[in-house]
Amino acid sequence: MIKYSVNLLFLNQQRKVPGLIFHEMHLKDKNEPKEQLYSNKRMGQFAKSNPFYIVLLFAALSIFLFIYMFGANDATILLKLLVFSLGVLGFTFVEYAFHRFLYHSGEDFKKEGNWQYLIHGVHHNYPNVKQILAMPILLALGIAAVFFGIFYLIMGIWCFYFFPGFILGYAVYIFIHILIHTQPTPNNFFRYLWKHHHLHHYRYEDKAFGVSSHLWDVVFRTMPPKDNDKKTPRN
Repeated sequence: MIKYSVNLLFLNQQRKVPGLIFHEMHLKDKNEPKEQLYSNKRMGQFAKSNPFYIVLLFAALSIFLFIYMFGANDATILLKLLVFSLGVLGFTFVEYAFHRFLYHSGEDFKKEGNWQYLIHGVHHNYPNVKQILAMPILLALGIAAVFFGIFYLIMGIWCFYFFPGFILGYAVYIFIHILIHTQPTPNNFFRYLWKHHHLHHYRYEDKAFGVSSHLWDVVFRTMPPKDNDKKTPRN
């Protein structure tokens, strides 16, 4: 049902954005490569997950926590919503920082045997395999729990307004990531997200680290050059 709805969303909205022609052709390939993603079969089983489940889980958890704790203090609705929004913004920064400084760290993040390969390098090698568009659910929940603990130590009860925004930001990020790698570039406002991320994959691996937003690419000057109207080769 979800897959069908997504396809309807992009029906008749395909557009060949300059610099993305290769990706539009690559979408026609099968999602599963002929070779194994990991030489270790158990590792491959752990690393794969249904990204839509993660979107639904974290979105539901965000809504539940925010509603459940809404009356925990006497702050105004506006202030609570502001803290929630700061949580979403905070996630976009963590998304950028993790992508740039962790996932792309090391000599060769795309070489199997390096820890970066397990969580990100494999995605660069096989960008349209749906099962690796998000980290495993258990790993995602574990990392979320660590962030919750950090936020609670810093913010106290305000964590229950900030954290729901933070994990909703994660759910939105995964949803956008799914669409970018499974759907043609849409002919609407959101096409800039496709172009930005595909330039990262197929032309500038050291730039364009933001997926749900390129705000921090602007702030930290990692935006790709503007001379990107040529066909984008696969790295």
